[in-house]
Amino acid sequence: MILIAPLEALASGMTSIIPRRSGTWADVCSKGEYYYGYTKPKPKEIAESIRRALEKPLTAPIEHIKSLHQKIHRKDIKGC
Repeated sequence: MILIAPLEALASGMTSIIPRRSGTWADVCSKGEYYYGYTKPKPKEIAESIRRALEKPLTAPIEHIKSLHQKIHRKDIKGC
């Protein structure tokens, strides 16, 4: 299942911080192209990701967001 919150963040021009071991990272995040990620849920690593996101926000083009929207709905229709 793909989480919608990271897509909503992209659509509103915000940068998300996602765990790298999640399905969202693999399916939606383009392996860090538009998101920051962390490997272990440790405060120091998450704080570093937040610092990087504040210093250099990542934004995605609207075409990327639209393509993900279609991908999610195709999976829902197929029952995957």
